Amino acid sequence: MELREEGKRNGLTVEKQPDLDLCEHCRPKVKAWLIWMEGRLREAGEPTPELDPTYLDGLGWKSFVSGGGEWIVRDALGAKALSEELDRRGGALTIGNHQYKVTVGRDREFINRFPLTKDSRK
Repeated sequence: MELREEGKRNGLTVEKQPDLDLCEHCRPKVKAWLIWMEGRLREAGEPTPELDPTYLDGLGWKSFVSGGGEWIVRDALGAKALSEELDRRGGALTIGNHQYKVTVGRDREFINRFPLTKDSRK
């Protein structure tokens, strides 16, 4: 069944071949449901490796000239999960020892991050 291959591409694990023979009408609906369900499972607390502080440290951050923080372009390779999580959280969130925030430049969006201080942890 082609859903098995689609699941592998989307990071789903299929332990055994489902015993379903889907018609052409039902196949896209089941595929859409599986993708939707994957998102709900992730929201329910399944860890997202791309939001791990160690993973985020490797995204190629550039330091601000004035110091105090770092930035990447919002569509940087590997930053999709962070960008989506920022959208879900209203544009700002804390992961590990950093505060992340979306900013808008003249023609691009950026993700900035700043180290947490004792004052910002309160």
